[in-house]
Order: sequence, then structure tokens, then C-alpha cells
Amino acid sequence: MFAWHRVNRVHIGTGSNTAAGSINNPTTPTGPPVPKGVISVLIASVGARGVDPAIGKQLGVPDVASRGSDGLTDILMEGLVNTTTGSVSLLSIPRDTWLDSCQCKINALYNTYGPTRLVDEVTNITGQRPQHLLLVNFEAFANVIDAVGGVNVYLPRTIRDHDAHLAQLNAGCQHLDGVKALAYVRSRHTQSLRNGIWFDDGSASDFGRIDRQHQVLSNLAVRILSPALPLHLPALIKAAGNGITIDDTLGLSDAVAIAKAVASASSHKLRGFTIPSRFGHVGQASVVFTQTDQVPAVVAQWQQSAQEAVTAGPSVPSTSSSTDAGTASGAWVPTPTATATANSVGPTAGTTSPATTAPISPAAACASS
Repeated sequence: MFAWHRVNRVHIGTGSNTAAGSINNPTTPTGPPVPKGVISVLIASVGARGVDPAIGKQLGVPDVASRGSDGLTDILMEGLVNTTTGSVSLLSIPRDTWLDSCQCKINALYNTYGPTRLVDEVTNITGQRPQHLLLVNFEAFANVIDAVGGVNVYLPRTIRDHDAHLAQLNAGCQHLDGVKALAYVRSRHTQSLRNGIWFDDGSASDFGRIDRQHQVLSNLAVRILSPALPLHLPALIKAAGNGITIDDTLGLSDAVAIAKAVASASSHKLRGFTIPSRFGHVGQASVVFTQTDQVPAVVAQWQQSAQEAVTAGPSVPSTSSSTDAGTASGAWVPTPTATATANSVGPTAGTTSPATTAPISPAAACASS
């Protein structure tokens, strides 16, 4: 209980058109509400904010001192937790999503305008307002991974990323500590080894990063899934230290309900979706544009998956990677009908992101070993 009350809090409001920078679009939810019996939580990383420079070097973020209060969101996803069935459905928003309202990428929104504006813009994209907000910085992410003894990930190919300080990870089952897991989910310039030659995964690596984030989060769930999880919640909060922040309406009872639901789940009850987007440019900047006409269908599938009582066991994971999307894992490979396709918009040729992804199905032996 004591640890819970030490968690940092922020206010996210119920919808605002008066946040710094002024939102031109309405923030009133336009889509269906959160399904009954489901709790929605917007999860965002806040980069180097609150990270000691010395710790930053250990985390493979040596420029943390120059970042100052960097609150760029490398990870942005909304989770729907069914407190009855224990199913968890994640909807990811690419970090490079372009917002006309602020003439900026969504990953810069929190650092510039704060949590309410971030929640408002997610509402504009999905049509559903998140009920709660969870912010995690680099240090907290790594510490929580270490607190559960690390995570296992299955790699169909050998990969590396010098920019993210990700040392070579060989194909197969790999055990990652907090530092390696952080580098793995932050990787944007991933290279994969094919027939003895290193290949860049290309401009679609933002969606490959989403795949890796989902994989690590699902395998983290495998590590902590236990009926005793509510008892361990204070220890996990302590491991996160001051690196986590929650909204001021998330009470202990809701947190325990979420913990119990996740504890009753299994890896095949976690499902993932991605906001449909296409690649493009604004000036010289590489961005992704939300394909608004396709969003309602994806959001409907996402919400429906949160209401379903998942009874099927985990499927055999794919061992192939998606070259177009830069997928580095077999856990979240797009379904055949959602494979990336090319589109031309104006003078800029783009690539469509996978609208949905298959149920999380990491190599069972790897995830649970």
C-alpha cells in the first residue's frame, strides 16, 4: 500500500480544447465507448525524463545528459484489459505519426504540451478516450525487466543496431536483461543478417519496433503471470522507482483489478493491433500519416477482441520475418491479409502499415523457459 501512494501522479482531465497549443479538432470521443467490464490504459514511455546521466550510460543512452527533460515517447499504445476473461488487447500508435493540430509528431506531444494533450490527441485518432494513463521512463522500464529476471525473445534472424546500442543478438531464443530489452524495443535502425550479409531493415522499421515492443511486453507478462501478482505489485512499483507516473484517477482497486486480470491470463490472451498508417514526408522529415478511413474498423476489431473470452491455446509462432515492415521477431508478424502495401499520395510514395497483427504467439518454449 505504501509503495502505491508513492507513485507520481498527473491529471489528464476528461477532454480539453484549451490545452497549451490549442487543439483545433474536437476531443469528444467519436467512436464506441470502452466495453463494459474493460479498463483502458494509455501506456507511454517518456524517454530520458528523470534518468540520472550515470544511469543513462549504463542503459545505453549515453547522451541522456544532453537530452535534459526529454519526454519523447518511444512507445505509445493503449491497452484494453478485460477484468473478467483476463484478455489484454493492445493498440499501438506509431511514434512518427504526424499531427496537423500541432504540426509535430505525436512522440513530441507529451514533452511539449503535457499529458492532457497527449490523451486528447489519442482520443482524436481512435475515437475512444483512454480512462487511465501510465508513463514509464527508460530506467523504470529496464528495472522492471530486471525485477522479473529478464525476458526471453525469439528471433528468426540475427540482428543488431549500433545506434540503439543493441549488440548482436543471434537467431533463436535469447534472454534479455533490462538494458538489452530497452535497446531491443528502442531499435529503429535494425540490421538483420542474411546469408552472411548485414541488411538494413529499411524505412518501415518503425513498425518493426512496434512488433518488438509487443513481443517484449507479452513475454514480460509471461514472466509475471501468477495468481500472486497483486501481492508482488508493490515490489514492481519499488523497482520502477520514480520512473513511473499514473493519472490521478487510477485507484488501487482498479490497479489490483487489472493485476488480477493479467494474472489470470496467458500469453495467447494478449492480442495486438496497430493504427493503420502510411509513410510520407513533411518537408525533409520522415513521418507516418494516419489512414483515418481505416481506423474505425481496426478500433472495432480491437474492442471486440477485448470482449471475447479467449479459450484457444497459443498457436505455433511464425518463424519468418516481414521484410517490408522490418519485423525482427516472430511474435507479431502481420497476418497475410494485412501485409504492407505501397501507396502513392501526392508527390510522396508511402507504405501502408499493417492494420492488425495476429494474436501474440511467441515460441512457447522460449517465452516460458
